[in-house]
Amino acid sequence: MKDNKLIAEFMDLKSTGLSIYKESDYKYHKSWDWLMPVVKKCFCTGDNTFEWDSIMDAMWTCDIKIVHSVVVEFIKQNNKTNHLDKFEKEIEEIQRIELENTSMIKIGTEVKIIDNFHDHVGYTEDSIVKIIEHDEYGNYILSSGHCCSESEMEIIKTI
Repeated sequence: MKDNKLIAEFMDLKSTGLSIYKESDYKYHKSWDWLMPVVKKCFCTGDNTFEWDSIMDAMWTCDIKIVHSVVVEFIKQNNKTNHLDKFEKEIEEIQRIELENTSMIKIGTEVKIIDNFHDHVGYTEDSIVKIIEHDEYGNYILSSGHCCSESEMEIIKTI
């Protein structure tokens, strides 16, 4: 049963020969002893209370077929969400790399503050700091904890 294989993967049970179970041995669809740990893991996964409500409603039926079906749908939705999260993280990483590869001053470069036209507290002209990060707007995050634009600083020492 392919839904049982999906559940086994969700539960990190491998059918690669390293597990004591073969796919045909999975009993999620007919044994509460097998299914209840899955329900518990569903409740510990993510923050989609709508899906949790569906599982709770199914539990009230005391019908293992219904609970099994709802758990399978929860896992499918959870897998979609995880794939989207992974995709979004990959996009963020690409954007971060693109930002680093633009004409911005490199992270680790020592700079001198030459202008404080934003009147940041504790951010004084002529102080020497390092660039520790770039933000998504093209500004520089400094070792002093402040954020500034390229026009507010002068390069002292590049890396």
